[in-house]
Amino acid sequence: MANKMYRDIELLLAARSADDVWDQFVTVMAQRGYPHVFYSLRRFADMSRLWLASDLELRGNFPDGFTADIVGEGILPNTPWGLWSQHHRGVRSFDWAESDEANAYRHPTGMKLLKVLREHDLAAGHVVSLFGVSARVSGTVALATGVGTGQAHADQLWEESGRSVRALCEVMHLRVCALPQTIGPGVLTPRQRQVVEWAAYGKTVAEIAEILGVEATTIEKHLRLAREALGAGTTAQAILQAHQRNLIFVHDQVENEER
Repeated sequence: MANKMYRDIELLLAARSADDVWDQFVTVMAQRGYPHVFYSLRRFADMSRLWLASDLELRGNFPDGFTADIVGEGILPNTPWGLWSQHHRGVRSFDWAESDEANAYRHPTGMKLLKVLREHDLAAGHVVSLFGVSARVSGTVALATGVGTGQAHADQLWEESGRSVRALCEVMHLRVCALPQTIGPGVLTPRQRQVVEWAAYGKTVAEIAEILGVEATTIEKHLRLAREALGAGTTAQAILQAHQRNLIFVHDQVENEER
C-alpha cells in the first residue's frame, strides 16, 4: 500500500502543467475506486478572500451533462459542502448534506445538486475541502464511487483508503496551484506572457518595445490581448492575475510567432 502511495505521489510530482496534474489525478482516483472526480477552485489575493476572478475554475470527468446541470443559477457555490468548505478543512460524505449537522449550510439553490447527483445515479461519495492547503487558492474535490453504488459502499471505501486519498487530493491541489495552465480560459500566448513579464519588472511600453525590437503599438496590442484573456481591467490587474495562475515567469523558450 505504501509503495502504491509513493508511486501515485511521484506521478503527480512529475507533471509539468496543471492540466497534466489533473489527468494523472483522474487516473489515480479511478484506480482507487472513484471513476468520477470533480474539482473546483477559486483564487484570491489575500486571506480576507478578495476574489481575483468572479468564476470558479472547474475540472471534472463526470458524465456529459452533469456540469451543464450544476453550473449557473448559483448552485455550486451554495451547496452545503461548498458553504462549509469556505471555512473548514476536512471531509464530508455526499449524504451529510441532509444531516442535522448540515442545517446551517443548506441553501435552497445549492440543495439542487443532490437532485442532479441522483438523476445521474452518482449520489454516493465524499467531498474533500482543501481550505488552508494553499495560502492563495481555495478548493474542493468531489469523489463519486460510480453509477450503481450506494453511500454504504463509499463509506467502506473511505474507511479503507480515505487517509491516502485525502493526502493525494491535497498534493494534487498544491501542484495545480504551483504549475501553469496550458489549456482553458486565461492562458497567454508565449508573446503575451513575455510582454506581461517585462511589465511586471516595471518596464514601460517603450522600454519593452526596445527590448523586443518591435513597435510600441505591438506591445500595446499584446498587453491588451493579455488583459482580455485574463479578464483584467488594467495591466496591474493582469500581472496579479497571471502571477496567481502561474502564467508568467515560466522558463520555457518563447515560440516564434507572428508579430
